[in-house]
Amino acid sequence: MEDGSFKDMPNLVIEDYIDAVSTLARNRNELTFNNTDPEQAAIVMATIIDNAESQVRIYENSLKGDIADTHKNFERSLRNFLQAGKHVSIVLRDDSECDSIIFDQICELSNDYPKNIDVRIASEDFRSNIKDVMTKDVYFIVGDELSYRMETIEEITHERKAICSFNRPPIASKLKGAFDAKFFGCKRKEFPVHA
Repeated sequence: MEDGSFKDMPNLVIEDYIDAVSTLARNRNELTFNNTDPEQAAIVMATIIDNAESQVRIYENSLKGDIADTHKNFERSLRNFLQAGKHVSIVLRDDSECDSIIFDQICELSNDYPKNIDVRIASEDFRSNIKDVMTKDVYFIVGDELSYRMETIEEITHERKAICSFNRPPIASKLKGAFDAKFFGCKRKEFPVHA
């Protein structure tokens, strides 16, 4: 890490990874780094949520939990963010109900904080706009207009490739703009009401 790169970050133990990512976020470091491991992805996403001042936007394939279920920090961060009166907008490409921890948690959070979380299903217009603006199909999380994690999935190998930064306003703003442009044209996701 002394040379300013995170090329060795995937080899760090989880506690060291959490510390390194938290330091980057706290210092609003401009470093762009790779992030492909699901548990490390959940840590970066939780850190983006922890450091956002007012709004988080998430565009994801589904709530099947392949990332979010891998690390407890994600749910804790999301709950704390909503309890603080901040807002989360989520667009899902796949409307399927999932047997996952994160699906159940989003259900619960949408019932507990209905004014602070808005989950929608991606319209064809939304998906096309993301692809047009970003020049390829990507999934992402954006914290305010500052931090992001952007992921592509290789169609043949299904390998994830993601890049992240905690201080890249031009890219974060571009993702936010692409998200917001077609967000309200997406159908609201209905969750079962939990007693």
